[in-house]
Amino acid sequence: MSSDPDAARIAAAVRALPEVVGLHGGRFGEVATFTPPHRTVGVRVREDEVTVSVVVGYPFAAGRVAQAVRGAVGAAGATGVPVHVVIGDLVELGLPHGEHAGGALREPPVAAGDFAEVTS
Repeated sequence: MSSDPDAARIAAAVRALPEVVGLHGGRFGEVATFTPPHRTVGVRVREDEVTVSVVVGYPFAAGRVAQAVRGAVGAAGATGVPVHVVIGDLVELGLPHGEHAGGALREPPVAAGDFAEVTS
């Protein structure tokens, strides 16, 4: 892994992907990196792994989303560690932004079964 992967840089790279609508903090906000004085929601950087939880538009191909996210994480400087991609929520594409932004992008309560981790 690079000497110091930056969660904010990873978050920006992942948000720029066309497959990704936003980042998701998880049911209890557990997918986050705390780097005082900032908290980056949706990206958890640890010494031995990186987890990224995303909101995607429906329909989607999970493998394509995971590949794109992993590529963005690597381009942002986190290399040589496993990258776990979690699809934390999805929204129907074609809805006006305001109809889903208040829900999906603000970490709504979801059932534990609503999470899908994509591994390869």
